[in-house]
Amino acid sequence: MVGRENEKGKLLRFLAGKDKACLVYGLRRIGKSYLIQNTLSASGRKFLYFECVEASIDTNLRLFCSSFGIKPMLPYAAFLDAFIEQGRMRDDIAVVIDEYQNLSRGNSDADIDSLMQAAIDQAPSDMKIIICGSYVTAMKKLLEKGNPLFGRFRPIIHLEAMDYLDSALFYRSMDIREKISFYYVFGGSLYIK
Repeated sequence: MVGRENEKGKLLRFLAGKDKACLVYGLRRIGKSYLIQNTLSASGRKFLYFECVEASIDTNLRLFCSSFGIKPMLPYAAFLDAFIEQGRMRDDIAVVIDEYQNLSRGNSDADIDSLMQAAIDQAPSDMKIIICGSYVTAMKKLLEKGNPLFGRFRPIIHLEAMDYLDSALFYRSMDIREKISFYYVFGGSLYIK
């Protein structure tokens, strides 16, 4: 992995530490999912990765269950039951819920956040939960005092666009003018030809 050493370090310390939940958020196409998956793979920890779709919680439950070979359950609270069950069945696992903001579709944010708070609190001690999302406003709401998830995330990683030095590492064979041109056009979101 190129760049993002600070963020990767935070994730590795989280995986080795006692905290149960981590929040990673930032704009789309900035590298959140790549960072998480790459860091988990490098750590050697087993993980389940699920990207929520823009659909009801029931649809997300069916997709989650089918992705991991779990018999679908009812009602929508079972999404989190299934999630916790995976932690009990598999030692030393991390569960990644990406595009978390999509879970609230057709449900209130408070309901989903309360269920996730219960899941974090009831999760086995060796299970790590990583919540990720690209709708920055929705993710910041998880950090507010009135939210059921307030105080549950350590670390909190707000992933921003790469700076010029990190993004230039992707274009090692180019001269400096080309690197500057790519950064000027694409900013910290990468274009690899």
